[in-house]
Amino acid sequence: MKQYAIGFLAGIIISMIFFLYSSYQTSTQDKDLIRRLNYIESKVNDIYDDCN
Repeated sequence: MKQYAIGFLAGIIISMIFFLYSSYQTSTQDKDLIRRLNYIESKVNDIYDDCN
């Protein structure tokens, strides 16, 4: 259970960093932003699967 909590928090922190980083980029990169968010989602799912 502890590993699950740590993995989940790490996923949230990583996604927040990526989101903040992409918000500083130019707003014309909408497709790149969507691709980046999909990548984050898959990473968080990987962490979630590893903990279960």
